[in-house]
Amino acid sequence: VGPTVCCSPCCNVQGHKRLVLEGVTTFFNHQDDICRKEDRINSSELRSISKDQLRHMEGTVILHVTFAIKQDQELGRELIKYLKAYQNSPSHILTPYTVALALSVTQIHRFEENVFDFLKASIIKSFKDDERRSQSKWIKENVPETSEVYDHILETVQNSLFGWDHVTHGLVQLGFILMDCFGPKTFDTQSSSIASPAQQACKLGSALLLDTFKAHEMVRTEILQQILNRVITKATTPVSHFV
Repeated sequence: VGPTVCCSPCCNVQGHKRLVLEGVTTFFNHQDDICRKEDRINSSELRSISKDQLRHMEGTVILHVTFAIKQDQELGRELIKYLKAYQNSPSHILTPYTVALALSVTQIHRFEENVFDFLKASIIKSFKDDERRSQSKWIKENVPETSEVYDHILETVQNSLFGWDHVTHGLVQLGFILMDCFGPKTFDTQSSSIASPAQQACKLGSALLLDTFKAHEMVRTEILQQILNRVITKATTPVSHFV
């Protein structure tokens, strides 16, 4: 499926690039949903494909798409447009596979800033939506929860254990970007029992870095070095969340 999908002639036909990208992400997001349901009922007999096979297939497709974008930057622009089209529905687009694909594309300098800006904004928006939902009975009854976004981002780390080295560096960068949402003011844990969206983003960034540190030996030195640099250089801003 992987090479066949990504090497599809449609990728090179004007007007079809976004259709192919949307089809690929929809397909694997659906497969991930099926995998989660099968995990919940713990029935390996019902699996149409093993989790290992699915993860390796996903990793292969991400590699093919990233390579295709390196060859055709118009495809990269279409990916950014596709992601931003769903920015108002974070839970739809912040899925483990789509996040992994986006992080892989950050290897391409031209798209790095756009992708990280999109991910940061979408994650914070998901937390803001949850905050509004908790404060309004009407919203609670009419707007679905987006709390799964937190789990989905961390699930990307677990999925990256299946040889997704092209995603690992992006996970580290995203973790620090989210931790930098902490802001210039000291966080008073006693002031409110409910963390602000920025504080929740910081918490997610911390969990993302911790899980990535545990999962991938190759980035441990980088993570420690970046933490040390922030502690040393940010003398005028709070750094307790890095310690």
